Amino acid sequence: MSKRRGIRLVDLSLGPIPAEVINLTLGLDLDPGPVILSRGAQKHALSSHPVEYPPCLPHVAAVVADSLYLGDDFKNGGKIEMIGRVPAPGSFLLVAVTIERDPAGRYNVCSFYPISEKKIQPRRARGYLRRGFKALKQLRLRFPGAPARSCRSRNVAGMPKSGSLHTDRMACRAAGATLPPH
Repeated sequence: MSKRRGIRLVDLSLGPIPAEVINLTLGLDLDPGPVILSRGAQKHALSSHPVEYPPCLPHVAAVVADSLYLGDDFKNGGKIEMIGRVPAPGSFLLVAVTIERDPAGRYNVCSFYPISEKKIQPRRARGYLRRGFKALKQLRLRFPGAPARSCRSRNVAGMPKSGSLHTDRMACRAAGATLPPH
């Protein structure tokens, strides 16, 4: 009889963290660096979310690279939440990433799991989640001297923040940035 072996997990490289977009959206000061999904994080996700793990795994890198929403996870210090829409109709995927790099200079995915739009909307209404725009990155590259958006008091153009998506979009347009549709 041969021994049955489990799935062999390896660290997965997910590409670079979109530091500029995160910094502009959340008012953080992250340095560029790669993001990995370690074997330990995969084991955690597999044991915590065994049914959701296989269909979600192929989409983790896409959510990290191009998140629809970004949020500072205050309940779990040292982590941010990146949320993106995945191909399943009406589905979203939350990816939690550390904001401190490991000794090798990498950011680590802590967990990932599906999240419903019903749970996203109250977080957006409270200002906990912010929409991450590629336009914010474009604005910063086109206008290097423009002030970065702070978490609470100012939007991307340095104007007082009203807390609305509409105001942030208007500020980007006023600065000459092109924006994706809602």
